[in-house]
Parts: sequence; C-alpha cells; structure tokens
Amino acid sequence: MFTYHINLSSEGNIEIAAVGVDQRDTILISIYRPPLGDVDVFFLHFNDLLTELECELTMKAVVIAGDFNFNFMENNTLTTRFYDLVETYNLNVLFNEPSGITEHSQRCIDNIVTNISREQYRSDTVNLHISDHCAQKFYILDSSTGVASVGKNMAVKNIRIINATNNSFREKLNSVDWSQTLNGRSA
Repeated sequence: MFTYHINLSSEGNIEIAAVGVDQRDTILISIYRPPLGDVDVFFLHFNDLLTELECELTMKAVVIAGDFNFNFMENNTLTTRFYDLVETYNLNVLFNEPSGITEHSQRCIDNIVTNISREQYRSDTVNLHISDHCAQKFYILDSSTGVASVGKNMAVKNIRIINATNNSFREKLNSVDWSQTLNGRSA
C-alpha cells in the first residue's frame, strides 16, 4: 500500500500529487512545474520524489504524468538533466512530439514517465482542439492478452489539477467510488 505522506511540493517550483491504486499495484503521480519556477529547486524535489519511490519502482508500476514546462523536443541542459535523472531510476520518457501547440510554436512540454516496459503499454498524443495542450493517452496492456481492451486496461490522461490542497484532494478522491473505473465500466 502506498502510504507516503511526505510533502515534496514547493510553491512556485513544483506541485506533486500522488495516489496508489492497490488493485493494480500502481502509483499514479501528477507533477506541475511552473514555467517561472526555480529549475534547481524543481530537480531537487523531483530527485527526492524518485529517491522516495526507489523501493516501489521494483515492485509496482509507477506512472508520472506532468506539465514540466520545458521542451522535450530540444536537446538542451534542461532536457539532458531530466533524461539523466530519470534514466538513473530506469524510467522511460514516453513522448517527443508536440503537446503544447500555439499559433507560433509547437513544443513537447507535457510528458509521461514510467517504469513499465515499452511492450506493456500503448501511448498516443491527441489534439482535442479545446486547449493549447494536447491530451496524452497511456494504456497499460492486459498482461494475459497484450491488448488494451475496455475493462482490462488502465488509462492515464495527463491532467493538471489547480488550486487543490492535498487534504481536499485526498478527501475528494476518497469520496469517489472507484470500483466501476477499475472494472472498466462507465457510470
């Protein structure tokens, strides 16, 4: 059971929310790095998060979805530093295509990082045309069939939650009946 109650968020630099899905031996983590935040503080806290998860990384699926606000399509010191850090923990960075699209630019500023092997998931970027961010879809495949079929996969969408305190967020998550979601049925 994922029961960490540590606060690795740093206002203005990195926001982290996590939930354990015991039925799937999975930990889902959402990260937001404000574009004007201190990059060194971000990497310090992100490294602390990965260090805290190090034991879990060998026993559970870990999925980190985030708006990192640096361009994964560029080869620069930020992306090199990020890739070096996640590779230290044997994590895969999934996307290298535009997720932030405006009239003047296309950048991959959102991403999903996981310890799940590439053969065990499918991922896709979809422009829904309702935001300047594309949706990033991630499906964990059914281990017995290798197919991402309804009711037998876990879909993770890269979503940012704004203005929620950790306690309020936990209370809202605890009030949801997750059984239908975990069984793949809609309400």
